[in-house]
Amino acid sequence: MKAGNYLIKWCHCDSEKKELATKETICVIQDENLPFTIGRGVALCSLKDQFTKDKGRKVSLLRAMQNAGIKKENRIPIWEIYRTSMTLNPRWKTEKK
Repeated sequence: MKAGNYLIKWCHCDSEKKELATKETICVIQDENLPFTIGRGVALCSLKDQFTKDKGRKVSLLRAMQNAGIKKENRIPIWEIYRTSMTLNPRWKTEKK
């Protein structure tokens, strides 16, 4: 997903921590002007929970943005792009007035 200068990618895989989780979602944020990852977030799916990619992407994206030091007010456009382009059910879509 592209959001401004940020390139955001996810990976859904089996968890290496089998005693804690079945699946994990990893999110990495890269700035197109820098040669390295600026933020990384991980979401683990508990053994008691049902794995869903959407929930894993949201949790890992939030953690990656926090890890990258992206201020709360600068996260709004990223969430809007996620809501309109990455979800099958755009229930969060905000209407322009």
